[in-house]
Amino acid sequence: MSIGAAVRRMLPAAIGSHPGPDRAAPPARADERPAPPPRRRSELAPGTVVGARYRIDGVLARGGMGVVHTAFDPFLLRDVVVKVLDAPAVQDRTTRGAAWEGVVAATVSHPALMPVLDAGTVRREDGTETDFLVMERMRGGDLHALLARRPLRWDQAAALGAELAEGLALLHGAGLVHRDVKPANVLIATVDPDERLRARLADFGTAIGAVDLAPGPDLGTVAYMCPEQVRGRRATDRSDVYSLGLVLLEAVTGHREFPGSVDESALARLRREPFLPPDLPARFAEVLRGMTATTADRRPPAEEVARRLAACATGPGGSAAPDATLERLRTSATLAARLTGAVGAAVLLPDATGTDVLAAPGHLRVPRRLDGDGWPRTHPSAAWTVDDLAADPVVSEHALLAAGVRAAAGVPIPGDRPGAMLCVFEDRPRHFSGQAVRDLVAVASMLDLGAGRAADRDRATD
Repeated sequence: MSIGAAVRRMLPAAIGSHPGPDRAAPPARADERPAPPPRRRSELAPGTVVGARYRIDGVLARGGMGVVHTAFDPFLLRDVVVKVLDAPAVQDRTTRGAAWEGVVAATVSHPALMPVLDAGTVRREDGTETDFLVMERMRGGDLHALLARRPLRWDQAAALGAELAEGLALLHGAGLVHRDVKPANVLIATVDPDERLRARLADFGTAIGAVDLAPGPDLGTVAYMCPEQVRGRRATDRSDVYSLGLVLLEAVTGHREFPGSVDESALARLRREPFLPPDLPARFAEVLRGMTATTADRRPPAEEVARRLAACATGPGGSAAPDATLERLRTSATLAARLTGAVGAAVLLPDATGTDVLAAPGHLRVPRRLDGDGWPRTHPSAAWTVDDLAADPVVSEHALLAAGVRAAAGVPIPGDRPGAMLCVFEDRPRHFSGQAVRDLVAVASMLDLGAGRAADRDRATD
């Protein structure tokens, strides 16, 4: 039997969910509306209350094991997602049944792993019962959707990979293997893609233990499978490392390394190792090369991968800042916005060629980097306000105006960083009062960028 035929026998679900180019459906006519997908048994109607608590709002996604709904938790006043599984409810939670994903998620706890907040059973419209899982609502979508818009900077990918590898190391330490690490299972918490990405690895429904609980095919997604899985061998912790390596490579290139039909994608990794772009920094490329080695024994464990990727992101040539530094600056910017009632805020850190903008959360799409002389063009030691940027001839063509900023105020941040400022923004003309400026001064005084913080400060300007 050929390897291609073996793959087809081993992965029937994957073949159905990953059509190749020769299986693509013909394009729909312009005057035809696509038919809605057939309603699945696990799709709940809006308004349905699950677990006597969670009110279903609608369908977020339909996956291979169930339907994911958006929902609202009236007890804690928060949005959540409720995953209703297709398979019938199971009583024995130690078996790899429909609720296995919840069991795995409850076994380990890490910021990079999606936790299960609640679980139970729900009665479907046909009278049968199935399991449901309640999880955090991640506002940033998934990595697959993000990469469809643009690739990541290499340092963003390295920092993201370090966090995910830490989570996988904890999972592996508990004797578990994820088996389906892919961009669609990396859920983004940070909405603004220019900030450092905060993400969680989700979907533990295909995870297995160190000793398999039941015989059967090694499930997963073909495009991210390791060579030994393609050959029909059992997945190990190094299989997850390989898959994560392909995810990070796709993150910086913007395309899958092994595209095509199931056969083409599966066989390609047996013939060659992934191609690494020549412009990647040598340290980062070296880690990716080790993660995607053809044989499992040449791949480092996830714990080592996490250490090396973190060193790439924060060492010389990397631009990711220490968490404490960035969080301190952004938290202070958020406080400044709240005190002044502004819709956005940022810390401006100028250098010889421009200004770095560490923006606080807000709907204004403030640029991360301002080139040239920076802004505002006032004395760096003075507080300033601009009531209407559109009416100011000095800044009327500035990138901040294009981002929707119409009014702003700023004060200098004490320390040895000339020109460093704390700013607040408005999306409409506004006069910032003297009290607002005094509030800014009070927050900026807590941000002293003195010599004692020089090392962190210099690396915070990513």
